[in-house]
Formats: sequence, structure tokens, C-alpha cells
Amino acid sequence: MKKIITLSLTLILTISVFATVHTVSSNPSNLGQFNTIQAAIDASADSDTVYVYGSPNVYPSFTISDKKITVIGPGWAPDKNLPLQAIVAGAVINNSAAGGSPDGSELQGLLFTSGVYLSQSGGTNSGTNNIRVIRCQFNNTVNVDLASNGFLFEGCYFNNTVNFNSSFTYQNFLFQNNVFFLSVCCLSSQILGLTNSVNIRFDHNLFYSSNNAGGSNALIFATNC
Repeated sequence: MKKIITLSLTLILTISVFATVHTVSSNPSNLGQFNTIQAAIDASADSDTVYVYGSPNVYPSFTISDKKITVIGPGWAPDKNLPLQAIVAGAVINNSAAGGSPDGSELQGLLFTSGVYLSQSGGTNSGTNNIRVIRCQFNNTVNVDLASNGFLFEGCYFNNTVNFNSSFTYQNFLFQNNVFFLSVCCLSSQILGLTNSVNIRFDHNLFYSSNNAGGSNALIFATNC
């Protein structure tokens, strides 16, 4: 038993040694290794982490293609002692024809002002799987394209529609502990295209709207579809 535990710890430490954390800041008062997220991603190897500092400036959009990258910001409601958010003008996660895979990539703690495209075709028809999106805010659309499996959306704030491509089948998606502001009339107009889906679960999400004859309403529920 001791040999097995020792071997497991050795393997974990070995994997950690090869993963690198890159820092990004567009705030002159708090410098990072890079001033754009894309530059840090381009310099990263598979399984690296890009840590994005909060900034008063908007970061340009970025693309994760053909490698597993984790991008982490301070969240959509950061600590009051460090109030700056990491505001980003959109993102794309895709496969290209070059080989490699972005499967297992993560977006955490970012606020997006423009559209986010997950599993977008970049030269192949292969979907992207096991994407984790945590503590992000979306002020524009979230677009999920191609057949995908094993996505997690947790602790996010959705201020616009989530669009799925109804031509594809989606499996094992979990929306958990998120907030949805229904700027349109109803939930069916906020989450679109889940025509072909298997095991899509909404668990303890808050849905609220001010579009109720001048009043407001809120709903929390859990369901599978």
C-alpha cells in the first residue's frame, strides 16, 4: 500500500513540474509577464495555466486552439479589496486542422463583453469535450457549436442568450449554481438549440427577469433534459 501511495504522489508531482503558470496584466500598476491573454496562450504548452490580473482596461479577445489551457481571472464579483475584474472582448475554443486538442480547457473568472464561441469549427468537424466554465460573466452570447460532451458551467452570470447548434447532439452538460438574467420573455428564448441532447442538467440555477409588466420575478429549479 505504501508503495502505491508513494508512486501516486510521485506521478502527481511529476505532472505538476511540467505545468507552467503565465501571468497577464494590462494594468501598468500591476505588471505581468504578458500584456495580452493571447500572447500568454501562444507561449503556453499543453496543460499550462494563464492567470489574468484584474485591470481597468479591456483585454482583447483570445483563441485556445489545439491545446488544453486554463485561463483564470478574479471572477465576476471579485474581492472588495481587489475590485478590478478581468474584462475580455470575447473568446474562441476550437480544434483546427493542425492536430492537438483543446479538450479539458477551462475558463474561470472572466467577464466577456462580446461573444464566446466554444467548440467552434476551426478546420475539422471534431467537437471539443470536457470544457469547464466557472465564475464567468457573459454580457453577450455564448455559442456552443459542433457535437460536444462533458461541459460544466458553474457559478456564472448569463446576461444574454446561450446558443446551441440544433444540428448536433450534446451530451452530459451541467449548468450548476449559475444566474440567468432573462432579458427576453422566457427561458425558452434564452437557451436555444437544445433539440438533440442527452443528459443536460440544470441544477440550482437562479433565473430572474424585470420583464414582468414593470415588476420582477425569480425562479430556482433543477431539471434534466
